Amino acid sequence: MTTPAANNNAFLPDVPIQFDLMSQKDIESGGVTSNLSGPPKRINPFDTSATEVLDTLDAAIDNATYVESYVVRFLGSMEVKSDRGEQLIHETMRQILAARAIHNVFKMTESRLVVSSECMRLVDPSNNGIRTQFALSDISFWAAHHENNRLFGFITRNKQPGATLSTFACHVFECNVSADEICQAIGTATKLAFQALMEKKAVEKIRKVKSQEKDILLSNIQQLDDAGEEDEALAGLPLSPDGKYLILTATDDADDVLQSPDITSTAVASAAVSQQPIQQTNNDDDEESESEA
Repeated sequence: MTTPAANNNAFLPDVPIQFDLMSQKDIESGGVTSNLSGPPKRINPFDTSATEVLDTLDAAIDNATYVESYVVRFLGSMEVKSDRGEQLIHETMRQILAARAIHNVFKMTESRLVVSSECMRLVDPSNNGIRTQFALSDISFWAAHHENNRLFGFITRNKQPGATLSTFACHVFECNVSADEICQAIGTATKLAFQALMEKKAVEKIRKVKSQEKDILLSNIQQLDDAGEEDEALAGLPLSPDGKYLILTATDDADDVLQSPDITSTAVASAAVSQQPIQQTNNDDDEESESEA
């Protein structure tokens, strides 16, 4: 059942108030998700222990490091403009309670609120099914009523597939225990979830750094192997005593070339040819000297 909310700066105009925990679409499609094992159980509204419901939720909360359970009754929810603010939650409570009184809505859906470090669930006590579930990352703010300590509410962020902007909804509940206790449990669960997320990111960062260090180490080892091969190649070369300079010497092949008969005869012939002009020049100089005398 829904009814339009009164106009207020904190609310969108003509926003309906939802008094049923499940939407009409959920009711038409068959109701709740019954993925938890175990026989149906009834909730004693005066029993504040969590043992009864936790026995049937082991499969759902195996990975949770923190779990608390409370009996709650859903009063209503409505869309709001902002994702946080204690005054906003208090005003939403006032709007929903006023609308219930005006429209004579007295029926409330009772559930088990399971607060864990994984998520928040509203469990149907009749069949152990999950009525609805909230990711802790989607819960932006929570607060207890400043006068009635049996009322509390929290704001969630909602983003439809394909939408660019998120919408915000405030959900209001009545409880048997102190509302401050439930708010404290939500705070503890979100804190632990945040710490777990940071630890996961830290582990991933360390793993990434180690992978980079391993790649660098393998690259250095490869460079050392290449340098070793170069050192082996240089080991056979003649070096100066300090090892800084390479001593160049004629090779056997070069000696063979220089000592070749063909090379020797060619060199002698070239020398003889080159000496003839020199001797001719000397003879001409002697003749000139005699004529002058």
